[in-house]
Amino acid sequence: MADPMVQRRLVGKGVRAARTDKGLSQSEAAAKLDWSASKLTRIERGDTPASKTDLEAVLRLYEVLDTPLGEELIARGIEARKKPWWQPYLDPTAGTRDGRLGRLLSFESEANVINAYAPSLVPGLLQTEDYSREVLAHFTARPDRVDTLARLRARRYQEVFKEGRRHPRVRFVLDEAVILRRVGAPEKASIMVEQLRYIKEQVGVRGIDLRVLPFAAGMHAGLRGPITIYEFDAASGPEDVAFVRDEEFVEGAERARYLDTFEALYARALESEETTALIDAAIAAMSAGEGVD
Repeated sequence: MADPMVQRRLVGKGVRAARTDKGLSQSEAAAKLDWSASKLTRIERGDTPASKTDLEAVLRLYEVLDTPLGEELIARGIEARKKPWWQPYLDPTAGTRDGRLGRLLSFESEANVINAYAPSLVPGLLQTEDYSREVLAHFTARPDRVDTLARLRARRYQEVFKEGRRHPRVRFVLDEAVILRRVGAPEKASIMVEQLRYIKEQVGVRGIDLRVLPFAAGMHAGLRGPITIYEFDAASGPEDVAFVRDEEFVEGAERARYLDTFEALYARALESEETTALIDAAIAAMSAGEGVD
């Protein structure tokens, strides 16, 4: 079954469709249920799991409770209330930041397609453990969380590329700064060399389409921040979503706009062969300059 947070969105998608088929607006439906409009909105958006009682009430109102659709949504509602795989890794006191991370991990592990632009750091799915620890050591305010979050990175990779599931089609566009920034230097010069070698390995093993956007491309929309777009099965998946700068999730027309931005960046990036040559040159320069084998 899908991740519980993804199940929430599927329940919301089904509830919204049933309401529309019934010809009710959100405010009309909420009034008939004696709910606030915001409560129904949270359920339809998948922001919160509906209790069994609430889900039965709304499905009864829409006259689909005892239909195949109603049975499916009740079953999904049960799954939506389970604990997701990533919950033990997150800090329950961290508030909305870890909540957004949980949503990202859910979408990532269920997506059919992942398109991402990274302006400054290697994307989490491509990070080695040493690179990840170095980044976490600088970005987390709590050193005791580094080990836990490093383990989460490894588990995250396993969930996306685990045996038995159809792996997502993945495209990454990395700014040239990502390749040239010597994370770990000067004390741990080998970290970046091993990271670049790992990127090349994953491109080959996982069939990841990776391109580098060179400095010569000049100014571009990606300089405003990272972009990740998750696409799902059109028939049975939730709505496609983008995770963008300021750690916001967007859908619909706004998501499509970010996808257009990604496609423009992808079109301006180096071809695969040129990308490989640039990475090889960076490995050679870093290895020679720091005495790394």
